[in-house]
Amino acid sequence: MRPVDRGLPPVDSDGPVRVRDYPELKPYLEERLGPFCSYCEMKVAPTDVEHKLPKGLFPELRTEWDNLLLACDYCNSTKGQRPTTLADHYWPDEHNTALAFAYPDDGTVAPGPSLALTQAARAAATIELLGLAKRPDRRHTERLRAWDEARDRREQLRELDALGRDTAPLRASIAASAGRFVGFWSVWRAVFADDADMLQRLNAGFPGTAADCFDAQSKAVAVRRGL
Repeated sequence: MRPVDRGLPPVDSDGPVRVRDYPELKPYLEERLGPFCSYCEMKVAPTDVEHKLPKGLFPELRTEWDNLLLACDYCNSTKGQRPTTLADHYWPDEHNTALAFAYPDDGTVAPGPSLALTQAARAAATIELLGLAKRPDRRHTERLRAWDEARDRREQLRELDALGRDTAPLRASIAASAGRFVGFWSVWRAVFADDADMLQRLNAGFPGTAADCFDAQSKAVAVRRGL
């Protein structure tokens, strides 16, 4: 799950943007975070505005900026209006979720392998809340497609490396394509896990990726956000 930084509430020339209801905030969220589900990472159009704490149970948070993310229909409907306690789950705008979850090449999502027992339980609860482990499921199918494309692109890069060619244009193209057309940031990072340059490019290619969650080599670290 990509850790994100949605930034401060949007403002205009008159100060903080005033809205009648939460859908009016969707353009600002998409500009900050890109057209991706904040949970499963699928590229979706249109996205749904997602309330971390359900609006039906917390109507006072209906337009609260810090309670809003973007989601696909699958994650949004699975989570729905279920009673949710923030402290029982991991959230991409609060935690370094790149450390919380693992992405095996079978297209599943699992708790990160280095988590302590309590952290693994929290990650598992998050996966259950959002139905991220469901199969068959469009999210799973699209995640597998992302795996195939990312591995194909890695092989193209290796072939150029073997020929001693300049790989910078291809690297830029890979990161741009992943961020514009494919989604599934975590899958691309898993495929290019040993390539610091590509990790950096992928972080930059997906709008709103939280810079404070990575070291100089673009490896996920608990700097300002913990688990």
